[in-house]
Amino acid sequence: NSFTANHLARYEDGTMGAAWTYGLEATAVADRGTGYNYYDGNTWGGVPQARIEDHRCGWGHISDWDADGEFVVAHNGTNLTLSSRPAKGTGAWTTFQYTGVAQPSWPKHATSGDNNEYLHVVYHTYNEYGGMPGGAMIYCRSTDGGANWDIQDVILDGTGPDAYFEIQAETYFIAARGNIVAILVGGAWNDMFIMKSYDNGDTWEKLMIWEH
Repeated sequence: NSFTANHLARYEDGTMGAAWTYGLEATAVADRGTGYNYYDGNTWGGVPQARIEDHRCGWGHISDWDADGEFVVAHNGTNLTLSSRPAKGTGAWTTFQYTGVAQPSWPKHATSGDNNEYLHVVYHTYNEYGGMPGGAMIYCRSTDGGANWDIQDVILDGTGPDAYFEIQAETYFIAARGNIVAILVGGAWNDMFIMKSYDNGDTWEKLMIWEH
C-alpha cells in the first residue's frame, strides 16, 4: 500500500526470522494471516502451510524481542493482533488482541533496549480521532511484551491536529537500535519528518526533513 514494515529480523548470531501477509485460498483469502519462516544460519525452513495466528488478519511484520524471542504485529479489521514466543525459530506462538482506539489498523512496530524489552507500536485510527478528521497516528509502548502498556494510545506532540488534518494510513515507518527509536512520517499531503527518541520512547523530538 504505502510504506513497508520490518518483514525480516536478523539476529546477532546470524539467524533470521521472516514474516509477511500470507494466504493460499482464492478470492476472499479466508486463511489470510502471517506467514513465517526461519533461517538457522545455513538454510531456510520449508514453505509455511498455515498462518501463525488462529484468526484472519494481515500486515504481519516481525522484530526480535526480549533476550531470545520474536514478536509479530498484524491487524484484523477490528483490533491489532500481537503474537510472540520466547525462543526464536521454535515453539508455539502466543497470540492476543490489542483494542487500541477507534479502529486500529496498519500497524508498524520495533523493539529497543539492552534486551529488546521495549516494544513500540504505531498504528492508524482508520477513522476520525483526536480532532483529526482523516485519522491519527497513534503510539504505544510496553515493557512486558504487551501485557501492560505504560504509554498507551497517544498522539505524539507535533503529529496531532495542531499541525495536520490527518496522518494518512501507512505513511510512517518505525525503527530502533539500542535505546534510540525513530518514526519516519512522509505522506503525500504532509511534511516529511522524523520523531526521534533517545530514551526508549520516554521523550521525543521532531526533526523536519521537508516542509510540504
